[in-house]
Amino acid sequence: MAAFVIRFYQICLKRDLDAAGLVSWTEKLRAKTLSGSDVAWGFIQSSEFISLGLNDSDYLEKLYQSFYNRTPDSAGKAAWQAILACKVLREDALYGFIYAQEFTNLCNAFGIGQIDTLGQQRYQVRQFVRRFYQP
Repeated sequence: MAAFVIRFYQICLKRDLDAAGLVSWTEKLRAKTLSGSDVAWGFIQSSEFISLGLNDSDYLEKLYQSFYNRTPDSAGKAAWQAILACKVLREDALYGFIYAQEFTNLCNAFGIGQIDTLGQQRYQVRQFVRRFYQP
């Protein structure tokens, strides 16, 4: 479980972990008070990550690396860039990565649960409301 958390420090924040943070994230995963999606969300939505000021291309690179453990395929990245160019919130793209099968596989490989039920419900509500604003 610690290895899962360490990846997010290294890939998303591009820095070494801090011991207290590692212990906190890992213990919460072990106790099942947080899921893999909670940890991922926490890193990507952190003020430290946001302050990096990544453009859409670099943002997507980080998501592919941290959620799928791979570089993006050109077609997939182009599709996500087109979605973001339409002013879709990065938060919505993040949900897309969190609920993808590849992220489920990654979480399973680390022996942790992937989805928090409340987060999934928020995502479904957002998708429902978004439909009212689409032409």
